[in-house]
Amino acid sequence: MTEQEHHYVLGRDDEETGRLAAQNALWGPITEGFLDRLNIPKGARIAELGCGPGLMLESLRRRAGVNGQIEAYDGAAHWLSSIDSRAAEKGWENVSTFEADLCDFELEEGAYDLIFSRWVFSFLPDPEAIIARLSKALKPGGVLAIEDYNHHGVSSFPHSDGFVAVIEATRQMYFGQGGDPFVAGRLPIAMSSAGLELCDLNPTVLAGGPESGVFQWAHRFFTSESQLDNMQELGGLSDADRALFKEEWPVVCATPGAMFYSPILMDVAGKRPSS
Repeated sequence: MTEQEHHYVLGRDDEETGRLAAQNALWGPITEGFLDRLNIPKGARIAELGCGPGLMLESLRRRAGVNGQIEAYDGAAHWLSSIDSRAAEKGWENVSTFEADLCDFELEEGAYDLIFSRWVFSFLPDPEAIIARLSKALKPGGVLAIEDYNHHGVSSFPHSDGFVAVIEATRQMYFGQGGDPFVAGRLPIAMSSAGLELCDLNPTVLAGGPESGVFQWAHRFFTSESQLDNMQELGGLSDADRALFKEEWPVVCATPGAMFYSPILMDVAGKRPSS
């Protein structure tokens, strides 16, 4: 197990690949809006850190154009191999993959127009040190763009003690492996300390009832037996609280007017000064 695999507590199996695809379908428009605001230039050199199965690569490649260069970094060799196969099929000659431990790897200094990372920094220890290192890899005018969570606000109505218990266990999974599910709140200070000028800060919360995409996204994660196992092993979820959640959650789902509120998803971007 590499260090990067250790810190990604949600797994990298087929179930997680499917969950990430569904998550991208829900949150993808928010990410696209973030990238739109950054005005990525044609011909840009872009690094995506923690690319996973490559859900954003087509969008990044389209924005950078055929003369751009897209580098995809992740700790999972099978995801990178899948990206390589897809790139070969589609003729994406300007997409390259790199297996890397995001905690301590180095990018070429002063080389990137954009370094982008989504749902990754909440799993990494010492994000401030990583941001300080990444800031040096930006060209003058280059941007470090991070999309991640401030976990405050996650809730369901009607109230469920079992649901509260699995939320807390989820947070403890992150903390127990060195991450921080509230990391988005730390990012602006970290970027400023690294000499970057904050150029985008945008929060998004989604809410909806049992038939909505955001409720179904939560339902898929919290009712997964493998994730409940993770919560027990790594997050301290008790047998009693797991049983209580499984008893109460169907009642929540069947309640007219029931609501789920997502964590706060933060878009945070910092630009390296041009001079």
